[in-house]
Amino acid sequence: GWAPAHDAADPLGLSPGADVMVTADDYGRDPIVGRLVAATPARIVIARESADLGLTHVHFPRAGYIAAPAKS
Repeated sequence: GWAPAHDAADPLGLSPGADVMVTADDYGRDPIVGRLVAATPARIVIARESADLGLTHVHFPRAGYIAAPAKS
């Protein structure tokens, strides 16, 4: 899938391929875990794999979502 170029200076401080967890910052706080594809000032993109859809890139706006390293 398409993704923007990763901003290496992003305050998240993670590189593409790192395991991340994304949650809404106000409601529906169920975490979504995947591998970081890119983080930019406007969005976070993670890769997720599922049996029914295969590899997908999920795009989250930075406004309203929090990203952090996934707990192992």
